[in-house]
Amino acid sequence: MNNNYNSSPNYSNPNPNMVPNSEGIVPAPMPVPNYGFEPNQPAVPMDHYEYQKRLRDINLQREISEIERIIPRKKNSSFSSLEFRPKHVHFATQNPQEKVYLLIRRHWITNLGWFLRYTFLAFVPPTIFFILKFFEIETDLVTPRGIFLFLLGFYSLIITNFFSHFFDWYFDPYILTNERIIGYDFKPFTSFSVTEATLDNIEDVQEKSIGPIASLFHYGNIRLLTASEKGEIVFEAVPNPTEVRDIIADVTKIYKKYNLNQHND
Repeated sequence: MNNNYNSSPNYSNPNPNMVPNSEGIVPAPMPVPNYGFEPNQPAVPMDHYEYQKRLRDINLQREISEIERIIPRKKNSSFSSLEFRPKHVHFATQNPQEKVYLLIRRHWITNLGWFLRYTFLAFVPPTIFFILKFFEIETDLVTPRGIFLFLLGFYSLIITNFFSHFFDWYFDPYILTNERIIGYDFKPFTSFSVTEATLDNIEDVQEKSIGPIASLFHYGNIRLLTASEKGEIVFEAVPNPTEVRDIIADVTKIYKKYNLNQHND
């Protein structure tokens, strides 16, 4: 009986896509891709899904490594207007591998107006009582209980407005991560809103001067032009606006370098 193949151990198959078995020469099974990602890393067998996941992980590591090189390492304060690599900052929608690199608030000098105003008002009643006492002016128009109730309401109003302005400043930060930019708008006792744009939607980052006082204290506005329906996002009174603008632009460029083709797929 003639076989279609030679079963001896020295058999040499002229067609690498065909393999011999008991029924003759049949198509060989498709090999599993053997991918190697690094020059000195041995290739390991993996299917297409594992390959894509592995590629995303490696791109993320490279992306974070490049971002880490451009973000300054500076000592931060919890009440600072500009924090680099803040470790205490987390938010509800943060992804597992998403890192916060900048926390930006309006420059502290923008708080000077309301701070001085309420400090001045706080000293008005003691000043009035001191003048009345000094010139020995007596009045029976107001009872001690009336004075107490007036002072209680007056200082309650001052304290409420003081903390309202402080919370409006402290809880209105702008955040830059390795994936997106987020802007918070917190109105104490009234409303709260969040605006965000992924880095691949940012088309341009612009810096705008807002007057001589801003130039003296080194703060200004940052304008982000986006491809989304939001159009633009404005960060107001940002300290060191030139440095912040350059960091946002560089991080955006790095993100697009490693993620744009992946999103297009």
